[in-house]
Amino acid sequence: MTPTLGLLAVAAVCTRFVLRRRRRGRSVDPRRELVSVAVHLARSTRLGMTPVEALEDAAGGLRAEVGHECGVVCAQLRRGLSLDEALEQWYLRADSVPPTKSPLPAQDVRLLCAAARFAGHHGRGLPEVFDAVAAALVDRIELTEEVGALTSQARASVAALCALPLVGLAMITMIAPGSTAAMVATPLGWGCLGVAVALDLAALRAGAVLTARAVR
Repeated sequence: MTPTLGLLAVAAVCTRFVLRRRRRGRSVDPRRELVSVAVHLARSTRLGMTPVEALEDAAGGLRAEVGHECGVVCAQLRRGLSLDEALEQWYLRADSVPPTKSPLPAQDVRLLCAAARFAGHHGRGLPEVFDAVAAALVDRIELTEEVGALTSQARASVAALCALPLVGLAMITMIAPGSTAAMVATPLGWGCLGVAVALDLAALRAGAVLTARAVR
């Protein structure tokens, strides 16, 4: 029974991982939405709009976190707040959220806000500034995705190595059902099983920490 429960637990973890990856694939990537803002600002300022007008025009077609934040900035501008103050507050809000809880890095927000403030000081804006920001944001996204692809193999290897003992135990149980009696019927067996589970969890944790440091 214990190997069966172990296999069911491994299957449940793998299913949850796959479903979470699929949900992430369907969700709006706020980093790419931020690139869309920079591209829209470049195009609009090139047509003669001011950065404030361009930002208000872009806010209507955005979704998720970036769309909400642009809406907040535009609302603050309509209430009389200056562009510098509204953008500074956006950056402070982004910087106050821990990186693990927000998919939108604060440094990306800071880069766009700095470009918009700089362009705002020049009246009609500088489209080239937003073009450069869009290119820089795209480079950051591609670098992050490349690092994620490289570290995904390490995560998969760690998960496979941690699952192998359970698979081996299940196979031994099917071949010789009485061979696992000593493990599940004696305190020493339960102690060995507990140590094995603790080592597996420690390996998973160590792998997660190493891959997280590599991503940074």
